Amino acid sequence: MLPVIALNLIQSIELLANASMLLADKAIASFTVREDNLQLALAKNPILVTALNPVIGYLKAAEIAKKAYKEQRPIIDVAEEETELSRSELESLLNPRKTNSRRCSSLTLPLSFRFSHCLPKSRE
Repeated sequence: MLPVIALNLIQSIELLANASMLLADKAIASFTVREDNLQLALAKNPILVTALNPVIGYLKAAEIAKKAYKEQRPIIDVAEEETELSRSELESLLNPRKTNSRRCSSLTLPLSFRFSHCLPKSRE
């Protein structure tokens, strides 16, 4: 019984691998990235407002996110109207590359330490 299960598993993995290669070659390889669409979608993404939480507080940041989403406007424009922060301060705070690099500082650690916080606690 186990050899049959193993054979079926190997065949399924091989089929999935072949299908993945075909998908990559026939579909994904021809994709073109439209940078302007990405930037527009990113500017309107409510998750950006979390970078403002330490500066303006959670409630004010939530108001900004809700208003920007409701009006389909960039977060930075609404934040400029709703806060006393300058445009340059907001650009610095809402820069996704800077925000992401602050959160991913653990990537410089060895692999064994990077995801240790994700592992379940041992029950002793």
